Amino acid sequence: MSRIAFLILACVGFAASGGTAKAVVVWTGPNLTFTKADLADWTLPANQDRMTGNVWITRKNNQGIFNIQQEALFTHNVSPVGTEWAYGSAANWPSLTFADWETWAYPPLSMVGQDAVVHLIADDIFLNIKFLSWTSLASGGGFSYVRSTPPVTSDWKGGSTSAPTDWGTAANWNPSGVPDGPGVAVSFGNEAASANIVDMISVGRKVGGIAFSATTGTTIQSTGGFALTLDNGGNESTLFVAGNHAISAPVVLNNDAKIDGAGTLGLSGGISGDHQLTVLGNVNASSIQTNALVIGVPVVPQAVPEPIGLTILLIALAGMSIWKRGIAAHFRRLIP
Repeated sequence: MSRIAFLILACVGFAASGGTAKAVVVWTGPNLTFTKADLADWTLPANQDRMTGNVWITRKNNQGIFNIQQEALFTHNVSPVGTEWAYGSAANWPSLTFADWETWAYPPLSMVGQDAVVHLIADDIFLNIKFLSWTSLASGGGFSYVRSTPPVTSDWKGGSTSAPTDWGTAANWNPSGVPDGPGVAVSFGNEAASANIVDMISVGRKVGGIAFSATTGTTIQSTGGFALTLDNGGNESTLFVAGNHAISAPVVLNNDAKIDGAGTLGLSGGISGDHQLTVLGNVNASSIQTNALVIGVPVVPQAVPEPIGLTILLIALAGMSIWKRGIAAHFRRLIP
């Protein structure tokens, strides 16, 4: 049976814990190819891959790559500053073993053509990268690679209060095209002319995350009974909610997911998948309909920071007998 954990986390006084949680980001957008030619001036922006405000990758006419935004030249076993590297896929970042670029790449020609991941540490971004070429032996410092970019958000602009509108119509989205795939982000905001009734008419869809913010409300349904799959490449999916919205289509979790924001979201089509759904305390949990949960599956406990260091958890009755037996056994050990 699928394991669905339904948690309501009382996020009380998190500011007192001394920090703000930062979400890991996996770039799943269109690939970009970067090339620095032999003998090209590394001080020119055109010869620097400015991935973020913190990481600008380039190379002099020899030695390794470095982050010219934070350092003036390549330093062994350090450069590029603010990055770490591993072979594999960004979707699997928790299981990868990262190292500095030189340790990971040596000898550099061995990395060419291999799927790899670079972690931009300050921004906590993981992205796929594959080196396509590398000029060695101090012959000019050229190199090239292809890498992923930030995911593109598709904004819904269709919608009708009188009839459903097809998810699968490219013209209903901005930019034009049908969003469907792991890591894809979709947004249902006020770009639509009226209330949104979005229908997956002919096939189910897969997205990495959804933002609901239309003041007139959005409903995602499927007249054919097709599922909406949350798949963020192994990372937690987010359903951000502002206002009153609903998903009446079946929902499949390919990874853990959370509902966040300050609104309500009704789920009436059922939830499946061997993953956890977390509902944060500033979302109206009463809108989560009971038939959206797998009956008889115990809640997985999770600690929540509080000003006095305690945790507040609301746990389902299922599995309570196990908890009670554990408490009783504990007190029997304490009493002579």
